[in-house]
Amino acid sequence: MINALEDVPCLVRFTSAATHDHTFLKDLNLEKGSFVVFDKAYNDYQQFAQWIDDDIYFVTRQKENARYIGIKEFDLSDTTSDAVLKDEHITVQKKIRPLG
Repeated sequence: MINALEDVPCLVRFTSAATHDHTFLKDLNLEKGSFVVFDKAYNDYQQFAQWIDDDIYFVTRQKENARYIGIKEFDLSDTTSDAVLKDEHITVQKKIRPLG
């Protein structure tokens, strides 16, 4: 984990590829306003709901079969990389309650 304000790792944890992210995330003590970015599609809707409640922001790729509703689409600036296709606020529907 990297503190973006210091640009140096503040936590490094090595695990086998088979170790689930839940093992790692339970040890994190994220402060209100933190941003969490995952390099793979991480989908724990209960965890997402908790972060939303705690004012913690997250970015991840959704699974292809995820169902969501677009709330608002934001304009991309001329300097945005062509790899960015869309900037959108969405809500994901889960059986428990909508997220976001």
